[in-house]
Amino acid sequence: NNPFVVPLMVQYVLDEASGPGLTHLIDAYCGSGLFALSAQHAGRFERCIGVETSESSVAQAIFNAEANGITTADFLAGDASRIFSGLPNSFKGNHTAVILDPPRKGCDASFLRQLIQFAPRRIVYVSCGPDTQARDLQALTAAGYELMSVVPFDLFPQTRHIESVATLQWPEPNAAPKPKVPKDLEAMVHGTEQMKKNPGRYARKKRRQ
Repeated sequence: NNPFVVPLMVQYVLDEASGPGLTHLIDAYCGSGLFALSAQHAGRFERCIGVETSESSVAQAIFNAEANGITTADFLAGDASRIFSGLPNSFKGNHTAVILDPPRKGCDASFLRQLIQFAPRRIVYVSCGPDTQARDLQALTAAGYELMSVVPFDLFPQTRHIESVATLQWPEPNAAPKPKVPKDLEAMVHGTEQMKKNPGRYARKKRRQ
């Protein structure tokens, strides 16, 4: 790993997530709180919620927040695909940025559906799997979001792996976001998964067309 790049990447992610009118942050797949705590230590948002499936990681995030005197970040242990139904009333999509840092397999259709329905103003998608990131970005742009940038970070030198950071935002700055869930969302996500499991079958199908 290349630890010297991590602070630069964190700074970039927070810069991309911040902006006028963005007062709240959701850090999905938050781990031990790297992005959430870095954001709140710098006073970026009024409130922040981090969600992680690992209870031990959440306990570490809470410990890190207390150790650094950060009182504006909360951490929840739970399935990231169900986080949007349990948010405090102060978290409104129009004023919220969402940072995603899913595992290499990317986001599932259930999570993407709830993310789109929550309608955040801005999304910053951090990924160690650019192929699944591209798949998920296709779904989010189909929902109406505008892809602003994709920037790679070389966290794994001398390997084929990179960390990729993509920024999306709602294209109408003076209107509340109203994205629409694509009708073929399930096919976008699960179709790609099936193609990766059995690439030969899809290659043959394409040649017949």
